[in-house]
Amino acid sequence: MAGFVYYLPDQETLTLEAARTGGFAYALEGPEIHARGVARGPDKSGAGVIFGDPERVEQGRIGFWPDRQRWRKYPGRAGVYVGLDRERPPKPQDLARRDQLSGHLVELADGQKWLAPIARGQVADQADDSPAWYCALPAEITVDDDGLWTAGDVLPRYAELWRRALAFWDYWSAEIRGEQADTDWTEAQLSDLALLALGTNYVIGKAELRLLGLFDPAARMRVLSALVDWPTLRTWLKKKRQAASSDAT
Repeated sequence: MAGFVYYLPDQETLTLEAARTGGFAYALEGPEIHARGVARGPDKSGAGVIFGDPERVEQGRIGFWPDRQRWRKYPGRAGVYVGLDRERPPKPQDLARRDQLSGHLVELADGQKWLAPIARGQVADQADDSPAWYCALPAEITVDDDGLWTAGDVLPRYAELWRRALAFWDYWSAEIRGEQADTDWTEAQLSDLALLALGTNYVIGKAELRLLGLFDPAARMRVLSALVDWPTLRTWLKKKRQAASSDAT
């Protein structure tokens, strides 16, 4: 069991509700919180509170011990820090969410395998030997106007991931074909989408990703290619090329 700890300055106590409304809902999945007031924190300016998810960090490891911890500033929040235990740094299995989406195991810049979710899936074993795509994200089961059961919209919690995954596929598939995409993607947009995807399966945000050093260009692209199920389509294309080569000979 291992996870992240967080430091907020100028506070003595912290409730689970306050932590969640304060921007840490993504990091606290359980019904409780471990929080401890400290006289000194990583900001070196005075007292504060350190907290973590009880399902990942034991009560005895909630505190400030600079010799055995590594801390970094929390991006965009003055005085806030995120830390980990050097002796027990969190691994992918420690940070896995209770409900993970299916996907591809990809190696990130830390050298470990992470489950990158699939949003736009590929089926490459059609009867006519052509690929087809489908929505791999959980969707509502509903009834149409004729009273027949049908698949509805993607569940709200995954709607943004679905929207961005489709937009990324349009951009990336154009790049693969050597065509000009309708909309260019910036480096920041690519990183944001890769983090959104990874954060769907793990307790990971910008602060945690930076502390672990998870992204480089290749690792980021592995997450994005998994999101549109490129490994499946690439395997199909390879088989097609091999079959065409065999027929030619």
